[in-house]
Amino acid sequence: MLPAPPRIFTIAPDRPFLATLARGLMRLAEGDPLRLPRVTVLLPTRRAVRGLREAFLRLCGEDESAGAPLLLPRLRPIGDLDADELAFDGGAGEGADDATLALPPAIPDLRRSLLLTRLVLEWSEREDSRSLLPGQAAALARALARLIDAAATEGADFARLKDLAPDDLAEHWQTVLRFLDILPTRWPALLEAEGALDPATRRNRLIARQAALWRRSPPRHPVVAAGLTGGIPALDELLGVVAGLAEGAVVLAGLDRSCDAAEWAEVAADPAHPQYLLARLLAALEISPDAVADWPERPPPSGREDRTRLVAQALRPAALTDAWRRLPPAPRAAVAGLGRYDCASPQDEAATVALLLRRQLEVPGATAALVTPDRELARRVAAELRRWGIDIDDSAGLPLNRTPPGAFLRLVLDLAASGLAPVPLLAALKHPLAAGGWAREEFRDRVRRLEQRVRGPRPAPGFAGLR
Repeated sequence: MLPAPPRIFTIAPDRPFLATLARGLMRLAEGDPLRLPRVTVLLPTRRAVRGLREAFLRLCGEDESAGAPLLLPRLRPIGDLDADELAFDGGAGEGADDATLALPPAIPDLRRSLLLTRLVLEWSEREDSRSLLPGQAAALARALARLIDAAATEGADFARLKDLAPDDLAEHWQTVLRFLDILPTRWPALLEAEGALDPATRRNRLIARQAALWRRSPPRHPVVAAGLTGGIPALDELLGVVAGLAEGAVVLAGLDRSCDAAEWAEVAADPAHPQYLLARLLAALEISPDAVADWPERPPPSGREDRTRLVAQALRPAALTDAWRRLPPAPRAAVAGLGRYDCASPQDEAATVALLLRRQLEVPGATAALVTPDRELARRVAAELRRWGIDIDDSAGLPLNRTPPGAFLRLVLDLAASGLAPVPLLAALKHPLAAGGWAREEFRDRVRRLEQRVRGPRPAPGFAGLR
């Protein structure tokens, strides 16, 4: 008997992904309140898990039986894995096997950075009489950490580093190779001494173990992988296993099924294209885009199809943009609501975006989001909104140096590096976290008196100059 075709679905880009996913899962439960909590849903991040929980709450609020208790599915984030989170069902009800539980923990990021910094400093002392400064070594260590994770994600092997730069290339390429030789020769021994694994390596092993468990003993209850785009060989394998389960399903976000075979081949060859990872995943699963069904069923017209087609044309691969000449004029509905603002400065840009976001608060039930790769713009917009008492949820988080303790630490480092110069010294002492072991009021009074004393010519560096 031929195996069943993979169960691959998509949610159109003009549909709210999490809300549509929640409706499909409710339909999957078929009205049985005890069936839904047996469903396992794999999601990309913890943020997606929180968003799906909120989508279920909103869905219950829209239902006539609002207020009735609802048991949610088992929601598991793939992007932030722990051993007890991924190996949650070995198949016929058993938990993680011994091999999964014995997997070493991931090395903490700070510990890894410090160890790599030490290796970089040792290399610089051997390579050049002018050794690197600790700050320079730390920056190179962070770059090495990113390279380690990228190589683990792609399943690459550092043993082949020497093949990257032949001997006939410039000398600086050989210097780079000697530097990168830290990774295959020194780093594995340090990692083994720590009894840990690199985070990306551990994630790959956890995902591979889960795929092996489900392949050997398929789970008895539905498993749905939603919003995952692949791009990692181990994850592609897991999604293939889920798609082949009798009660499994893979739900993709916004798959463009309007492309013909030539366009899809160009997408699969262009890593910068938004659909590139989806193309790689479908190629790994050996399924064509037109064989992907709608989740949970073909939706009724939303009125945004013209906008969707316009965006799809705007995202055509560069090699096929000559087709733009043959496009008919865009319908009015495709550009309705679009606006363009020309701003004179970055601050004006942030203020304009903040005003547009604030205007949405005047519409009951409306939501808004800022999508930008510019972290400085996002921080400026957040600062502008805080002027009106509006706190936004920044999915990128807050850098340590932007938190109150991080800012205080930076000020302390500045005053130490400047030899207790008046301006850095007073900036650190006036920070709200500075108290010097005294009561806050007494400390502030002493700082004010010190400020009066240091006005005028700059004192000599250090505590002797202040005294």
